Amino acid sequence: MLHSGELDHGPVALHSDLPAGPGELGMRRRLIEQGLMVLLRAGLVDMAATDDGFMYGATEEGAPITLHHDACDPAAHVEVVCSARGEPMRSEAISTRMGPGHPERLRKQPDVQRRFERL
Repeated sequence: MLHSGELDHGPVALHSDLPAGPGELGMRRRLIEQGLMVLLRAGLVDMAATDDGFMYGATEEGAPITLHHDACDPAAHVEVVCSARGEPMRSEAISTRMGPGHPERLRKQPDVQRRFERL
C-alpha cells in the first residue's frame, strides 16, 4: 500500500502526501481487483470469505508449492465451506460486502459503493 495513511486507522504512510494520492489509491485498487479476477477466471487462485475479509490462495494449477501431510504424504487439498449450509463455496457464487473495517470516508463514495452492488 503506497499511501496507507490515506485510510482510516491505516499505518503511517512511508511516502509523502501527494495531491493525486487518493486517485492513485483508487486506481491501484481497481488494478489489483482486475488482476485477481483474471486469476480467478483462469482457475489459478480461489477466494475464501473469512471474518477478516477475503483471502486469496493459489489452486493446484497455480500453486508454486504443494502441501503434503507428513503422516501419509498425499498433497493436501483445502476446501472453503459455507459455515451455515456446510456446502463447498465457489468464487462465482460469492458476493462482496463492506466489512466493519472499511474506511468510513470511503463508504459514501459512488465508485466504492458500485463495487459492492449486487448484480
